[in-house]
Amino acid sequence: MAARTSLPAPTQARSGPPAPDRYHYTEWTIPGPPAGPHDIGVAPDGGVWYSGQASNQIGRLDPVSGEWRRYDVPTANSGPHGLLVDLQGRIWFTEINANKVGVLDLATGAIREYSAPTANSRPHTLSADATGGIWFSQQNGDRVARLDPNTSQIREYRVPSQSANVYGTHVATSGSVWFAELAGHRIGRVDPATGTVEEFTPPTPRQGARRLWSDSKGRIWVSEFAAGKLGMFDPTTRQWREYDPPTPNSQPYAVIVDRWDLVWISQFNPHQLARFDPTTENWTTYPLPGANAACRFLDTDDQGAIWCPASGQSKIVRLAPAA
Repeated sequence: MAARTSLPAPTQARSGPPAPDRYHYTEWTIPGPPAGPHDIGVAPDGGVWYSGQASNQIGRLDPVSGEWRRYDVPTANSGPHGLLVDLQGRIWFTEINANKVGVLDLATGAIREYSAPTANSRPHTLSADATGGIWFSQQNGDRVARLDPNTSQIREYRVPSQSANVYGTHVATSGSVWFAELAGHRIGRVDPATGTVEEFTPPTPRQGARRLWSDSKGRIWVSEFAAGKLGMFDPTTRQWREYDPPTPNSQPYAVIVDRWDLVWISQFNPHQLARFDPTTENWTTYPLPGANAACRFLDTDDQGAIWCPASGQSKIVRLAPAA
């Protein structure tokens, strides 16, 4: 199994996608008090990692054995938030309350922490570039930053909009770094080579761009939380399209693109996952088991399963195609 980071896998010959009705759910309940799993990442060995915002831990599930491991974050009440399994298999996470980024050494179980230069910036979502750099959004700081693991240096890039609430971030295959502005109602792009930051505005005003992901064609897919839409921006043509899910005002939250270039979103009203096929423009919805799942992030594995941290239930949930 290949590491799943924000860098999509290279385009390769692949069989067609599973039929929409071939998916089924599996759930794992995190032991102990509510962990509040926020973000999730699938590692090269098949382990599934999560950030425990309520438990102040980073945890790992072995889906085969059902075994759990948990690691305490050194800073108390740090609010583990974003999580990333990088290209080397390291586990990175943001500490939204402590203004830090942490990394877990799997060999020793030790956690190293890095402080963001801007005070109270609320480090949020993580992504990795092809050189191993770790990018993260800063929710309060109107910034996107890059941490160099080799030098421990952090460089910040200020976004043009003020009070933008920079939320999701994602490194596309082109190397450009994309970010969503939940309060600025825009998406933006950082060119790492020049440091240039540019913003793009979706057609629907005050749409609440929350998270974003790129597909194999370089298009950027955006969850428009306030508008209840799925947006698509083509950087080549600079054109937008927006798509309405079957459920109106569904509050699309997380978004990811799977190995077949199918686009998946999580929704909060009601709590469900939805699959969108850009070729046919067909939607399929999958109600999440139980109540108030609150799936805030998505990851996918090499088999095309969709992984969800059910923060409202303290569970890890997988929606997998039938074998």
